[in-house]
Parts: sequence; C-alpha cells; structure tokens
Amino acid sequence: MRHNSHNSTHNASFFAPHPFVPWWVHDEVLVMDDVLDAMRAGLPLVCFLLLLQVAVLRRPLPQVPLPWKLSSHSADGAGGDGAGSSTSHAAASGTVSAGWGLVALLLGLCTFEIGLKFGLVALGYQCGVGVPAAFSVVKAVPASPLYPPALGLALVGCYALLLGGGGTLAEPAMLVFADTVDGPTSVGRSPLRRNVLIATTAAGVAVGLLLSLLKLLLHLPFLALLLPLAAVAGALSTQTPSDTAVGIAWDCAGVTTGEVTTPLILALGLGVAKATMAPEGFGLLALASLGPVITVLLAVCLTNAKPSTPLQGAPELSVAMLEKP
Repeated sequence: MRHNSHNSTHNASFFAPHPFVPWWVHDEVLVMDDVLDAMRAGLPLVCFLLLLQVAVLRRPLPQVPLPWKLSSHSADGAGGDGAGSSTSHAAASGTVSAGWGLVALLLGLCTFEIGLKFGLVALGYQCGVGVPAAFSVVKAVPASPLYPPALGLALVGCYALLLGGGGTLAEPAMLVFADTVDGPTSVGRSPLRRNVLIATTAAGVAVGLLLSLLKLLLHLPFLALLLPLAAVAGALSTQTPSDTAVGIAWDCAGVTTGEVTTPLILALGLGVAKATMAPEGFGLLALASLGPVITVLLAVCLTNAKPSTPLQGAPELSVAMLEKP
C-alpha cells in the first residue's frame, strides 16, 4: 500500500499543470472529440451542397482534374477488367468525381483539427508565454530576463512581425482568396497581382500585430489604437478610385483570421498579457485585421499613381472598327 501511495504521488507530481502547458493537456480531452468537432463543422455543409446539386439542380457531381498524371501503362492496366472500367475512364480522361474530393475534405478536416489543437496552438501558447522572458522576469523561465531590455524588446518585435507575416503566408484562406482575385478563377481584372496582394496582406498583418504587441507592453487603451487605424483605413477607402479595390482590401481583413493565424495571434496575446500583467489580451485580431486593409489600399493607390500602359496584344480601338456593322 505504501508503494502504491508513492506511485500515485509521483504520478500526480508528474502530471501537475505546468505554466508552459496549455489547459487541454492536463484536462481529459479525447482525440475523438476533435474528430467529432471537425465532422460537425464540415459534414452539414457537404450534405447541403450534395442535396442542392442532386435534388434541386438535378445535376451529377462534377468531374475535376486529377492533381497528378497517370501513365498510359497504368491506365491500360486498370482497364483490363470490367470492374475497373470506371477507373480506366477516369484515368483516360484525367478527371475524378468530386465525391472523392469531399471524402478527402472530411478526412483532412479531422487530421487538421487534431494537429492544430495539439501541435500549432500548443506551440504558439508556449511561445506566447515564453517570449516576454526575453526582456522581463517570467516565473516560468528561471533565467529571465534572457537579454537586455532593449535587445529583448527588439527580438519580441521581430517575433511578432515574423509571426504575422508567416502565418498569413501559410493561411489557406489567403491563398484561395488570392487565386480568386487574380488567378484562373478570377472574373475580372485585378487591381493587384496575386503575389503583390499576398505580400501586402502579410505585411499589413505583421505591422498590425506589432502594434497590438505594443498595446500590451505599454498598457495602452484599445481604442487609442483602433480608432486611428480605422480612420486611416476609412480615409484611404474614400481616396481609392476603384470600388473593387476597396472591396478586396476589406475582404483581406477577413481572410487573415483563419484557422492558422487566429490561434497563433490569440496565443501570443494571452501569453504576453499574462506575463506582463496586462489587463486583457484580446483585441489583437481586430488590430491585426486593420493592417492589411491599409497596406492593400496603399498598394492600390501607388499602383494607380503610375502611368498606365496598354495591355500587350490588345487591339486598338479605331474609327474603322466602330463603323463596322
């Protein structure tokens, strides 16, 4: 009995909450709960779209191109029997039913939810709690402060810039939005090229996150930063000649708060607020979202300020063309 008591005490101390460990590590959280959350998020939308496509529109599922190319030898081998006729047809045409993509979507959502919770968010929270140790005393870090105050603050600022910019570049919603604005699926001429749009959006999120970090470190009121940034964004919106560009700029504020960027920013804000005894760590997403609005609008204004050149290969409008019936 004494031996069991010693083991129970050792296990209790081993699994005791650590300042660097998030709440979900020492709570009894099952992986199946995350799988069910992902299924509840994606399955209703998939069922709705299937019902709309089959029952309302009465159209079959679309055939989408394969992301890889099959050799002719493998295609011939697949078509050797009757059971593989559909497979050989898909291999020959280079397309596959969108139903397989929906299955991959649900499986990917489950895997992404697990990896996001137990990997990216956990690491982001640890970094958010440990970053203030670069310039101030943090109980979780015995040797803090690790650097002189000026150098530590500079390192924290670089971390915020890299976190905001890198998180936006890795954001799936940002890539999809950029392809929609200037890509194969775009419906009109974009005011900014795809790479320029992604770069300016990432720069805006980085600057907005840096200002948010200064708000926490200096204990500034939230409205003291929100109102000036909103005023600058509104003024630039009135000076931008294209309504499409204004819409794209404000849409960039929404696509940056996705599955990758949001947990990292929240983890950084809550960790820094806890370490610096700030009143609260919220509001960082709002400030980080106003940054890309300003940078994208500035990029559009600078692009329109340059003299425009006609598109290469575009036919010139002449009087003879207008006189043709």
